Amino acid sequence: MPDLPALFRSCRHALGLSAQGMAAALRVADGRTVRRWERGDRDIPGPAWVALRFLLRQQHQTRLAEEVDSALARADSPRADGSSPREAGPH
Repeated sequence: MPDLPALFRSCRHALGLSAQGMAAALRVADGRTVRRWERGDRDIPGPAWVALRFLLRQQHQTRLAEEVDSALARADSPRADGSSPREAGPH
């Protein structure tokens, strides 16, 4: 299972954004929200990933955008019991 919070943080750093800057770019409440995502305290919502991939491509960070796509695909792969890793528990 990919470490999505760490990947999100790496992408933010590659974009040269602070947590507050990322929050502004994604139109979320504030930097605390971004920091909660990066700590794994909260799931990173789908629209934030879509926007992040767009930002990465706009900044010619194609390799990272592809890494995000790959990690999200792995995270959504069904487990042996048929459940999705994201369904494993509340976040």
